[in-house]
Amino acid sequence: MPYSIVEAEGVNIGFFGLIYPDTPVVTRPQHVEGLYFGSPVQAARQSVAALQEAGADVIIALAHLGIDGSAWGRIVANEVPEIDLIIDGHSHTALAEGYQVGDVLIVQAGAHARYLGRVDIVLVDGEVSSLSASLISRDYALENFEPRPDVTAAIEQMNATLGEVLNVVVGYSAVTFYGDSPEHRAALRSSEVPIGNLVADAVLWATEADLALVNSGGIRAHIHAGEITKGDIIEVLAFFNYAVVVEITPAQLREALENGVSNMPGNGRFPQVAGFSFVFDQNAEEGSRILRITVDGKDLDLNDNKSTFTIAINDFMVDGGDGYTIFKNLPRVSEAGSYDELLIAYMEIADLTTVGVEGRIINIAVDPMPEGLNIITEPADEYVVEPHVPEPTYIPESAPTPAPVTGTATVVDCWFLNVRSSVGVRESNIIGVLRAGDVVNVIEYGSFRWHRIEADNITGWVYAGFLQIN
Repeated sequence: MPYSIVEAEGVNIGFFGLIYPDTPVVTRPQHVEGLYFGSPVQAARQSVAALQEAGADVIIALAHLGIDGSAWGRIVANEVPEIDLIIDGHSHTALAEGYQVGDVLIVQAGAHARYLGRVDIVLVDGEVSSLSASLISRDYALENFEPRPDVTAAIEQMNATLGEVLNVVVGYSAVTFYGDSPEHRAALRSSEVPIGNLVADAVLWATEADLALVNSGGIRAHIHAGEITKGDIIEVLAFFNYAVVVEITPAQLREALENGVSNMPGNGRFPQVAGFSFVFDQNAEEGSRILRITVDGKDLDLNDNKSTFTIAINDFMVDGGDGYTIFKNLPRVSEAGSYDELLIAYMEIADLTTVGVEGRIINIAVDPMPEGLNIITEPADEYVVEPHVPEPTYIPESAPTPAPVTGTATVVDCWFLNVRSSVGVRESNIIGVLRAGDVVNVIEYGSFRWHRIEADNITGWVYAGFLQIN
């Protein structure tokens, strides 16, 4: 039976389920082989009609659709107004009072047990009169509810068993690397971010490939400032994907990147990269969004099917996951360990103070997030050290004498912006770090990609895309 009816105090409450139609793309294809994923709108209409015929007074959809990106949750609510309530997921949104689409209320309670959702339904003469949603925060629950002893005992037993392994300290960071959370997911899945660069750099270093590409959906949490444990890294890279190196041509890389930027910002296919940079236009026609790919300072011929590079990806993408079907038949060169192991090893030799945004990914037509959502912005946990920018690692002794200052600019739209001794992504040295809000003197207006600036006794080059000229 595709639905269920529960009777409560004389009220018949009907439930039916809906799942994300692109599930075959975002999970391993072999896991859903032989299954058909159709339109959730059509499925909802069929289930609602069956529930109405069966005498349901209230109709509730238990869904995993989401309200950002492709926004299937909102589409279903708009197309099937007979639904009273959609209890949704997928986009990990914390909706403080729900989200109303016509007469349909959509609710979500974020992710990672930060909130417990509550919906109050008022019926008058058997008809739904009103619905109201609210969220119970973790802090409120800790202060106002007594934990169940059997659950507490089970948690303590698991912590004792796993603690010896997961609590091993594997690194330290003076700053927080923001990953997946309600307030950071859109950035992670639509733009270059420091944690994406860190993971991609680790994969590139460990595999010794020419290039590396990491799907943003594989990055699931923050790396908080302070001591970093193995458990922290496993939270970030939770799927235990392992690295696979394949051969790829520039034309095939362009096709892979076209897939990566084809559904923003709600889809985990968006690429974080190392060893190369690329420019794209989000608003261009499908198949024509990738405008430039640069490796070692040289732009590639996007139609080149003869030259080859090695690129490190993961086993999920090799199987065609996240829509990367182009990777399925590429020649395999080698394999490496799981991403969590590679990142832990990389942190032993890497200087985390130099990891920032540096112009690897440029979207020339940024599309803002949908408006009108009452979304809770969650503050950092109290025990997390506040992020701060460390002092520059060094200043070149032979730095040239600055030319007359021609203007000022403000750093915008990024967490950390690297200052380099010369123009470039891979070849030049990082001599300092800026953060959003810093004001700098612009000494030389370069191309649209790089400006020479002076700030806090540092003179160097920064990526111009994150400067707002004053």
